[in-house]
Amino acid sequence: MANAEKAFPSRAGYKQWIRRLQRLPDQIGRLVRAAALRGLAREGRKLYAADSLPIPLCEPARHGRACLLDEDGAKFGVDASGDWFYGFKIHALIHQPTQVVITAMLLPGNRRDQIAARGLARSTSGGVLLADEGYRGEELFDWLYDQAQTLRVMPSDDSGEGHTAISRARQQAESSFSGLWRRFSNRVYARSWHGLWTSLLLKVLHFNLDRADIVSQPVESTRD
Repeated sequence: MANAEKAFPSRAGYKQWIRRLQRLPDQIGRLVRAAALRGLAREGRKLYAADSLPIPLCEPARHGRACLLDEDGAKFGVDASGDWFYGFKIHALIHQPTQVVITAMLLPGNRRDQIAARGLARSTSGGVLLADEGYRGEELFDWLYDQAQTLRVMPSDDSGEGHTAISRARQQAESSFSGLWRRFSNRVYARSWHGLWTSLLLKVLHFNLDRADIVSQPVESTRD
């Protein structure tokens, strides 16, 4: 760190970096899509999975004073465990055979998954969507089928051959999402919506580059 200034004399300061970061979402979004298309070139099946993850902006102890990014849509929501959080939800659609993210959305924490599913489905040209309980509902099923030519299927505990295949495919999808969500295991620190979204997109980009074999995960060094 003592040599940082001499080694990188032209590096941007913190304020310059923030300004640049806020101008990057469109460019990074195109890179995310390009990496996804490279992965899709290897597999033509239209099988997708949708899921969401809370992006809290503060710890639960600060919920009574939470106001960060309130004007940008941050809201209180409930996670899969039934716990309250303040912030946003990132919703992602993964092409299951290749495990690349086709599209992602950042919505207020109180927005239902059924609403996000419509935006996610618009990024495809039809197919089969594997979904969990958050995407249940006849109205959504009909909309996806009629407007997005997408058939939504749900996992099942039944022992029938077809149900078992669906549940097995959903388990593979959960594994894909686990790899993506691990990149968000630490709260993303940002004080603007654009900064937050760009930081999340960079993580999605790295996930897609990894899945498309453009980059690989670093190998931890070992000592004898």
